[in-house]
Order: sequence, then C-alpha cells, then structure tokens
Amino acid sequence: MRAIVNLQGDISNNSIELFSTITTAPAPIGRKKKLLFVVDQEWRDNAAISQALQTYSRDVNLTDTSVVFGYYYIGTSLAEKIALYENVKRDYLDNDLAYLFFIGRNAVVPIATVIYDTNNQIVNRYSLQSFTYYTFPRYNAYQFDANSGEFVSPRTPSLYDRSETEKLNAVFQQTGGAISMGMLVPDISYDRQTSTNRILAYFDKLHRYKNYEFGFDKKVLITDGFTSDVETMNLAEQNDRWYAADSVKFGRVKNNSFSGYDQLWKDDYIQKLRDNSYEILTYNGHGSSSYHSFGITETDITPLPALNTQIINFHSCDVGNFRHAGYLANKYLETGNVLAAHAYSDLLFAFTINGRSALAPEFDRNGVFDNMSKGETISDAFRHYTGYIDTELILGDPLLTLRESCGPVIESQTSGDWHTRSTWTCGRIPTQNDTVRILPGHVVTLQNIGQVKDIAVEGKLDLLESGRLEY
Repeated sequence: MRAIVNLQGDISNNSIELFSTITTAPAPIGRKKKLLFVVDQEWRDNAAISQALQTYSRDVNLTDTSVVFGYYYIGTSLAEKIALYENVKRDYLDNDLAYLFFIGRNAVVPIATVIYDTNNQIVNRYSLQSFTYYTFPRYNAYQFDANSGEFVSPRTPSLYDRSETEKLNAVFQQTGGAISMGMLVPDISYDRQTSTNRILAYFDKLHRYKNYEFGFDKKVLITDGFTSDVETMNLAEQNDRWYAADSVKFGRVKNNSFSGYDQLWKDDYIQKLRDNSYEILTYNGHGSSSYHSFGITETDITPLPALNTQIINFHSCDVGNFRHAGYLANKYLETGNVLAAHAYSDLLFAFTINGRSALAPEFDRNGVFDNMSKGETISDAFRHYTGYIDTELILGDPLLTLRESCGPVIESQTSGDWHTRSTWTCGRIPTQNDTVRILPGHVVTLQNIGQVKDIAVEGKLDLLESGRLEY
C-alpha cells in the first residue's frame, strides 16, 4: 500500500510518501533507445499480435528513428520473472533499454511491503502486484522471499521516522526508476480470444491516430472532488499548449470523506465526455476497481463510443486494479478514442499537497503534463515527475505523446515520397490547408494527387506521370 501525502488531513493508518520532483539530463542526441515488448507466452505464435507489434514499430520509426525494438516472451512462473529482471538489467546496461511495453499480465510480480517499528517488530504487511519492479535495473529494493513467494521491501512506518534500527535497503530512497513503461492488461474475465481482440483493437486505434485519422482538441478537463479546481485550471490555461480548461459542476460542498452519488456532477461529467474532445482528463477522488466518485461505474463508460479524450489520469484508489474483473481504468482505455489511462492498483491518498489540489503540481513547470506539452512521452513524463509507485499503471503506449504542432509551414525533413509521413516534419502528409516548403537538397516524389494551400520548392519536386499537385 502507498499513501501519497495529504499534508492538510489526518492519515493515521498508512505509511506516507512525499511527492518529489526528479529531473534528469536529456538523452544524447542521436543515441539509440530500445523498447522491449514483454509479451505473454501464449501470444508467441499469434500472427495477428505479431503483425500489430510490427505495425506499431514501423509507425514509431516514421517519426523517431532512434527507437529500436526487441521481444521477450514470458510465462507465469516466478523463475521466469526473475530471469526477465536479469535480462532487463543486462539490456539496460548493454543495449540502452529505455522502455518496457508489457502485453498481458504474465510479467506482474508479487511484492510485499513489510512495515517495521523502531524495535524491529512487524507492524503491517501489504501484498500487492507490480510491473514497476522491472524499472529499477541499477538496484532493487525488493528481495525475493522463498517462503512467501513474494519480493519483499522492508521499511519503517513513516519516512519522517528515521532511526539507526530502521530496516531500510540502502538505496530505497532512490524512487526514480531508470526505465519507462506502459502496458496492456486485458480484463481478467476475458477469455484468450477476447483478450487478443481487445489488444488488436487498441493497436488499430493507435495506428489510426498516428495516421491522423482522428485527433483531440487542445483542451483539458479537470475535476477534483476534494478542493478547488481553479488553480489547476489556471495553470493549464497558462501553458501555451491548451486553449481551454473545463471543470465539472458539483451539487455539494467538496470534502475528503464523501465518495457517494452526486447527480449534478455525474450528468455534467458524462455530458462533457460525450460531447467534447480533450487531450487530458485528470481526476482526483475516491474510487474502487468498479466505481469512482461521484456515481461512475462501467455501465456509464462503455456506452460512450464517441469518447474522444486522449489521456485519462486518475488520482483514485484501485481504479487500476487489474486483479478485479471489470476494472475501470481498462474500461476507459477500451472506450472510444482513449489512448492511455494512468492509474493505480491499490489504495492511494492524494487529497491535497501543501493545501493545493493534488492535480495542480502536474501542470507546474516540469510537472508531468507540462513536460508532455514539451514533447515528452507519457511514460517518461510520469517517471521523471515523481518516480514510479509500486502499483502504478500506464495503460497504453509508453511512447504516446501529445500531437506535435506543425507550425505555420510543413517542411520536408528528408528526400522521399510525398505521401510518406516520414518525408515531412511532424510526420503529417500535407493537406489543402497547409503551406509547404521543400528544403534545399531534398527531392520529393509525387506519384499521384497531392494537396497544398501554397508551396515553396527550394529543393526538387519530382512529378511522375500520374502526379498532380492541387491548390
């Protein structure tokens, strides 16, 4: 269990972990970065899954040729998980492994947090499931316990309570993982074919997004069930990325204890998700695997096929608990055009932080969404922001970014075919609304019909026999 700080309230029964901002040096320009697909063994010979991963790799390399790919297939035994961790560590040290993309749940590791008092007596023991275990290749705060079959991390009740007798791994305080991650974890109630179909549906949706078949308005939706949304909205609107920030109406006074039904909030929330488009929905409130405040269940989300929100971020207990059938974070991911759901699979407390909404720091300078507005991937942004929590989930593509703005002119970035996305900045094929510039030294070949608003050819535009440019 992790409790993330409410410095204004009383959390007496949980350990406390402070948010901390972690900054890292940028990766060297031109250096290759490896993404490792960690795939359930059952899909090893599945042609459709293999094809989806190959398409994903090609789509990534159209705009980022620095990413290389590897595959690792895993069963369910603890021995295989230990072997995967050792492989990840070697890959990180030898091959610049930067991202893990888990396809399925086989790799998940059973972990236990054992809480000791200052007399070395066990106070509590919490058993959880974790993907983040693999993101610490330099060190591992968890040690395998053959008796329980779990990876155990010892600690004292509070990070405020430091003593010479504290059972603390020497590197425990280093919470910043070195590898970024994402995952697709189909509902535990699905049979194998349904799980396969849902994974394929996600990759198809992602492919269509990367081919500009749909997009999202540069807006955010913010709703905090505990305190005011005003500061968070102002921070979002001050960022040049977003032109508007919406909030959700409440029919009651906000407080830390209420998790029940609010008809006004629910109606406004559903209406905004149904009728509007957002890059980010960020939510702070109580929840469980099958419910979150203030009246939302699976039956409210799945009837929203037109849900057009790119990233959904939950500060909420158990919404990401993939051990339970029908877990809500996955229902959001499977609905409409949602491409990522960030959530937790255990208890999480984040009422306020130093009197602020727990959502506000994410829009601060170097906050997770501020960093995404500057081009960081979702997995890097969350990892750099606070370091991964034991039961953190990023459901979806770890390389997902907010769509880059092409600016007033689309320029060639290499020689190539007009209708190949890698030919152009932003990876977008020009349309009749675009001004285009072919840079000196670049030869762009047009084999059929291309469209522009205006064009400046400083290199060469090679019109083949069937090629035609329309204005």
